[in-house]
Amino acid sequence: SHISPGFTEQGNAFFSAVQEIANNDLKYGYGMSEWRLSLSSTREKNLRVTICSPTHFPKQTEGFDYGHGTGNIHQRISELGGCLQTEWETSRYRIQVEVPWYR
Repeated sequence: SHISPGFTEQGNAFFSAVQEIANNDLKYGYGMSEWRLSLSSTREKNLRVTICSPTHFPKQTEGFDYGHGTGNIHQRISELGGCLQTEWETSRYRIQVEVPWYR
């Protein structure tokens, strides 16, 4: 089923991934989060969403199982031909997803 009648299957997958990121931000973040949405200006356009959020969630080590939420985000973005990057800084979590933009 579609999230919105105007969304394609790819749009639904992207929306679901961003929705899961928002849920994680609400669940594990606190204070003010910074959300950025951008469209690359290169010939092959990519849509990028970057979220930086303060968090009390401890920095994880290599081999950590992120659970279903982040795993689902990674799977959806990969299926769209995109990439997902995460990083922890001191008390801040950053996640960025980038997918090809189709008109």
